[in-house]
Amino acid sequence: MTSLQIFADKLDASFHRSKHITLISHRHPDGDACGSLEGMRGLLTKNYPHLTVEVVVPGETLADVYVNWIL
Repeated sequence: MTSLQIFADKLDASFHRSKHITLISHRHPDGDACGSLEGMRGLLTKNYPHLTVEVVVPGETLADVYVNWIL
C-alpha cells in the first residue's frame, strides 16, 4: 500500500467520523479560489451526505481570526 493510499484511507475515515467541515479561503480569493471551494463542497456533500459543509470567505480583517490555530 502506498503512502498516498494510506493518507486517503485516513482522510476517508476522518470524513466518516465527522459531522461538520468548514472550508476556509485565503485572503482576497479570486474566482478560481471560490470555485475550488464550491467544487470541494460539492464533492464532500455528494460522497459524505451526512456532513454539513460550510464555506467561509472571511473579510480582510477577520482572516487571521479564522486561521490563527494554524500558527
